[in-house]
Amino acid sequence: MKNLLLTTLIGAVALFLWNAISWMGLQLHNQAFTNLPDSAPTSEFLQQLPAAGVYHFPGIPEDGDFSKVSEKSANGPVVSLLIAHPSGRAAFSGGRFLLSFIYNLLSVAIVVFLLNQTAKDQFWAKWSFVALFGAFAAICVELPLANWYGIPASYFLPNLADYLIGWGIVGLIAAKMIKL
Repeated sequence: MKNLLLTTLIGAVALFLWNAISWMGLQLHNQAFTNLPDSAPTSEFLQQLPAAGVYHFPGIPEDGDFSKVSEKSANGPVVSLLIAHPSGRAAFSGGRFLLSFIYNLLSVAIVVFLLNQTAKDQFWAKWSFVALFGAFAAICVELPLANWYGIPASYFLPNLADYLIGWGIVGLIAAKMIKL
């Protein structure tokens, strides 16, 4: 049990560090974002939004008639996802980093627990078991979002790399540390 907890903690730290390197060190994700104009009309528009939330334009019809959305979307403009915080929000707070680490800790704990339930004790079998969770998450999360919201490759490809590399690293740690 102690080894599983230590493996979970080390794996979560490694995953957290990889994400920090990917986002802040290598800046793999920077090319994915296009800034809105930094102008008074843009700020005024965003401050008029009723609340923090995820916005879509032309929007989801209240009557459920999606033919109207199809027509409006085809003619443009379309905003698939606009995550807005009209009254502001701290970008890089300690609390956000802590929550990110806790999410990494929980996800690594689940994978380490499942790995410990398997019967294979070969290094590459254990590594692939964990690493494929990264591929699974990428396929389940990133690709459907890209499909439905039209997210460009410049956004989702670095995210796919993060899943594959991060979980590959966790797989190396778990395969080395866990003896079945």
